[in-house]
Amino acid sequence: MKPYLLLLLCCWTTAGLFAQRRAAPTAEQAERVLRTTTEVVLTGHNMLLEAALRSAVEKKWNLTPVAFIDTATFHRHIGDANRTFLLIVGGTFNNDAAQNGYTFLNFLMGGHTEFDKLSDFLLWPLACKGQDEDNAWLFMEAFIDIIQQHIRLVQQNPSLVRADMDTYNNNIPQLRTRTILIADDDIPSEIPEAEMSRFNGRLKIVSRHEVADAMMNALPNTVAGIALFPLDEQLKSPWCYTMLITCDTHELIYFKRHKVRNPKQRGFLKEELRRISIPFRVGK
Repeated sequence: MKPYLLLLLCCWTTAGLFAQRRAAPTAEQAERVLRTTTEVVLTGHNMLLEAALRSAVEKKWNLTPVAFIDTATFHRHIGDANRTFLLIVGGTFNNDAAQNGYTFLNFLMGGHTEFDKLSDFLLWPLACKGQDEDNAWLFMEAFIDIIQQHIRLVQQNPSLVRADMDTYNNNIPQLRTRTILIADDDIPSEIPEAEMSRFNGRLKIVSRHEVADAMMNALPNTVAGIALFPLDEQLKSPWCYTMLITCDTHELIYFKRHKVRNPKQRGFLKEELRRISIPFRVGK
């Protein structure tokens, strides 16, 4: 199953929110999403991530009017079709043998009093069990911008709500004039010199600190790589998300999900790097 629109439902537990399959919004819901008020649900379950979410929304959200609410208010408001909700959820995938250890950002539409009947616009991977949550802090503003960009596209073309995230890989040609920064621990094995040469010097394997600096300083003509993969050895065949995001405009250039069956698959795979290198080889 592709990662982007898993079309999940969420259910309350004492630990927080968990995700399973849910319905996509209708064309009518997609058409009126920009006329809603978006309520950001702060459950108190993960205060670090929710603090990062609140800060990013306060700084970057311009899609709709916005308010911050608690879980009790959320339960009172879910039946209102003029409200949308942004919240942090934990998730499982059907076909996975164990809880997958992920945290997601979920954007969904009000309009039904039963929580499992709410329509789901998207589920965005935010953090993974075992990885430093600094990634979520670092990229939260970019994630908020990407979510808004996507919702605007869905509002213009409701059929996109059922599309895979791979559709955004059509942006790969834009890499040709940019430098790509990927942290060394997001590359699971050494890249042969022949593979590196494909990028004409435009791919830099750097420290995580350098990736953070580029994103925080909105470095122009630069793309930051991020790989999300759980480090919990108890998880059976977990998923790895890899993505490339422009540091200055927060545009999603590349997104992929693959199974992790051994440590050498934690991060950007060789076949992914070959695909990403294509724009740099054009015209050589």
